[in-house]
Amino acid sequence: MGCCCGSKQKLVPEIVWQAARPEQEEHQACHPGLFKYKPVPMEVRVNVDKILEIDQLKETFKAQVFFEGKVRIPKEPKEECQEVCKFVEGLVGQKLSVENAVELTSEGSKFREDSEKEQNLTNLYVTWLIVGVFGESLELQHFPFDCQDFTVTLRFGTPYRENKMNVRLEDSMNSCVVLNVFNLENTWFRPHRLIVRAATTEHQSNSKGHIFPLLHVTVQMQRIPWYFVSNIVTPMLMIAFMGACSTVIPYHNMGERLGASLTLVLTAVAYKYIVAQMVPQIGYNTWLDWYVMCCWCFLFIIVLENCIAVHLWHRSELWKAIYIYSAFMLVNAIFCIWARVVYWRRPSKCSPEEQTGGSYHSCREVTHCYAALDSEDSDSAQSDKSEREV
Repeated sequence: MGCCCGSKQKLVPEIVWQAARPEQEEHQACHPGLFKYKPVPMEVRVNVDKILEIDQLKETFKAQVFFEGKVRIPKEPKEECQEVCKFVEGLVGQKLSVENAVELTSEGSKFREDSEKEQNLTNLYVTWLIVGVFGESLELQHFPFDCQDFTVTLRFGTPYRENKMNVRLEDSMNSCVVLNVFNLENTWFRPHRLIVRAATTEHQSNSKGHIFPLLHVTVQMQRIPWYFVSNIVTPMLMIAFMGACSTVIPYHNMGERLGASLTLVLTAVAYKYIVAQMVPQIGYNTWLDWYVMCCWCFLFIIVLENCIAVHLWHRSELWKAIYIYSAFMLVNAIFCIWARVVYWRRPSKCSPEEQTGGSYHSCREVTHCYAALDSEDSDSAQSDKSEREV
C-alpha cells in the first residue's frame, strides 16, 4: 500500500474485492428453493470518477460513480439466452437503486448487447452513471489523523425468490479511481484504496422477508491533518506551557497569579468551542477533543497550585512545578505516539486487515482479493471515461 504523502501526483489505489459474508452463504444453503434458477454471473466494474465535496457536519459527500455489469452467455440454447437477456435488460431503470443516497442530481442506466463471433457468446452490459449526495457515518475517534470510508451502496431490485432469476456479482478486476475532478487536495489525500464488496440485505429489513443483492463501493481517504496541528494543537501546547509563567510571580501575590492563569484557562475554553464546531454532534471524544481537554486540565492544576502556593515554601513549589510539567510532557509524548500510529496505520471500519475474525472476510483470505492496477490500467480507465463522455 503506497504511502499517502503530500504529493499531488496521481496515486493508483489498491483494489479490493470482498465476497459475501459467511452467514449469507449459510442462508443460501438453508433455502435451496430460492436458487432453483442458477444465479447469473455478472462481472462488475466500478469507477469512482469524481469526489466533489465532503460535508463533515452533515456527514455527507458528493461524488460521481460509474457502474458496469457484464454478463457473458452462450447463444445456444436460444430460449435460455433470450430469457437471460430479458432478465438483464429488466435490471435497467426501477430495478437499480442507491441505498444511501441523500440526493441524486443525475442518474441514468442503459442496456446494450453485442456478440463474440469466434466464441459464439453474447455479451450483455448494464451501465449506470450516478451523481449525487450520499450519506456516510464518519468514524472520528482519531480526528484529525483519521482515515474515512466513503461508501455508495447499490441495490438490485430483483429479490431472491423461488422460480426467479437473479445475479451473482463477480469481480472484473478492472475497477479504479479516476478522479479527473478532485478539488479536495488541500484537505484530503487522494484515495489509496478502493473496496468493492458484494453482499445481500437482511431478510428482517424487508416486510415480506425478501433478500436483495447489494454492492458496496467504498473509497478510503485520509485527511491532511496539518491545518489542525498548526492552528489548534500547537497554540494549545504553547498556551499550556505559558501557564508556567505564573510561577515567576511571587507566591504571595495570589491575585496576579490567578489573573494570569485564569486568562489562559479562558483561552483554552474558547479553543474547545472551536473544536466542537468542527465535528458533528457525536457521543464520543475525538483525538483533538482529548488533547484540548488535557491542556485544559493541566491549566486547571496550575490554578489549584497557585491557590495553595502561599502555604508552601518557594523551594518545594519549584519541585512541584517540575513534577507537573514533567507529567505534561509525558502526556504530550503519549499523544504524539497515538497520532503517529493512527496516521501511518490508517485504520477505518472497512479496512480488510481490521476485519480479521470480524463480521467480514479478511482481505488476505479472499481469493484474488487484490487486483493491482498498474499505470496502463489507469490509462485505459481514463480512456473508457473519455469514451463515455463522448
